[in-house]
Amino acid sequence: MRKTLEKLALLTALAMPASQAKAVLYDDFSSPVLDTNKWEVKQDTEGQPLMDEGYVTNGVFHTQQNSIGDRRTYLVPKHQFVAGENISYDVNIISKEGHYGNVNLLFGGGYNREAMGMVGFNNGPQPRDELGTTHIKLSFLENKFTIEELFSSGAIVTNQLSLSIPNANYTLYIGSFTGHNGRAHIDYDNFRINDIPEPASLVVLTATSISLFGRKRKEKQFSQ
Repeated sequence: MRKTLEKLALLTALAMPASQAKAVLYDDFSSPVLDTNKWEVKQDTEGQPLMDEGYVTNGVFHTQQNSIGDRRTYLVPKHQFVAGENISYDVNIISKEGHYGNVNLLFGGGYNREAMGMVGFNNGPQPRDELGTTHIKLSFLENKFTIEELFSSGAIVTNQLSLSIPNANYTLYIGSFTGHNGRAHIDYDNFRINDIPEPASLVVLTATSISLFGRKRKEKQFSQ
């Protein structure tokens, strides 16, 4: 019971960021083309080519690698994040083969390409290897960066990274990759900045969390 309460307290803390800024729908890709005032599409800083497909279609940002190969495509928000802010989004893994995944790269505050919050398979499940939609929330707190992942299976994975430089600005790369033996179809939607649940939503989240933690123990997330 004590462990369940500790996990519930952590989940509630992740749901409520330090800032009381108003939630903003950053992009739901309702426009037929990518809004270049909000986004850049970039390769990995390691230099791998872009995936075969990466564009807005049917209300999502669509990424897909059709042939086997080491490819990466990132959406980079044109928003510099500071302590007290967060960003959340949905990632839908529609098909997969070999090494593949979604990953978030953190730049700034002493970090240069810190990979966090991976979903997929990269020398093993990271932390889970499953089809379907995962809701991801990344939060910049005063002294730490937190990641919360809610999988379509009901599993919840959390992780955190210390932030040692106060008042730093941070950039995020959010995107898809395939490895030397991989290909995948991964779509993105519903990006929100400073997403703070309404009190009623928080009650529902808390009740749901109790139910989920009653069935599953928290899984340790892979970070690299």
